[in-house]
Amino acid sequence: MSFSLQVKKELLKVSSSRHCKIAELTAIKAFIKDAGKTDAGTAASLAKKRIEQLTKDDSAIFDAVSLANNSNENLTTVKSECCKRAYIRGAYICGGTMVHPKKTYHLEFAAGPSYKKNLIEIFAFFDLSPKEHSRKTGEILYFKEAEQISTVLNIMGAHIAMMEFENCRVDKDVNNAINRAANAAAANEDKVISASARHIKDILDIQKTIGLSALDKNLAEVAKIRLDNPLASLEDIANRLKPPISKSGVNHRLKKISEVAEKYRKIHTES
Repeated sequence: MSFSLQVKKELLKVSSSRHCKIAELTAIKAFIKDAGKTDAGTAASLAKKRIEQLTKDDSAIFDAVSLANNSNENLTTVKSECCKRAYIRGAYICGGTMVHPKKTYHLEFAAGPSYKKNLIEIFAFFDLSPKEHSRKTGEILYFKEAEQISTVLNIMGAHIAMMEFENCRVDKDVNNAINRAANAAAANEDKVISASARHIKDILDIQKTIGLSALDKNLAEVAKIRLDNPLASLEDIANRLKPPISKSGVNHRLKKISEVAEKYRKIHTES
């Protein structure tokens, strides 16, 4: 079963008061023409099942729904917050679809031009701003931000689906954090290796020209430790010195060594 269908089947179990039933049916009748374009045609059968649930023991409910759909302003039936939630629920049952959050974040509503505006207004009530797109099959409103998708699921009453969505979201965030940390560590290791290669070249150039004994005692000590420990970090080198110094102190000495090496490289080139 697709995650999208899972959400719809959960929504079929949501109970509501009579005025919310009218709001939900108003949406279903408005979006019913889009049912069947999602979830391989199952939306139409689910919409029919939901209509039967909502109208059971209350045949007169259709009169209020018909009046709303024939009105220029069918949103007169969805004034309260609970009814707005019901309207979104009905719209999703008919023309909604959602990708499993393990793959990507995407929730959409198929919405004809005449009712798209109504749905946008209701989403705005909940501070939600869906993006719009036109396909050959019709207009759609969609969300790609995890926070907004989770909010929509909660609004519709798909609380089980929302919890599964949030669990997937947490797993993704943890995996992304691990990957970022691993990438940062790898990048840091590359920097250490690159810096070490520069240091060793400088030291070897000095060794070939004037010899390490010509260096100041403190510089010579750092140079020897660096040659003996090519993959050591600045902190490791600092701790190997007697007495130990700070990382910035080691870095300062290595810069001095680099300046000496550059000086004698220039002399060698000019000669």
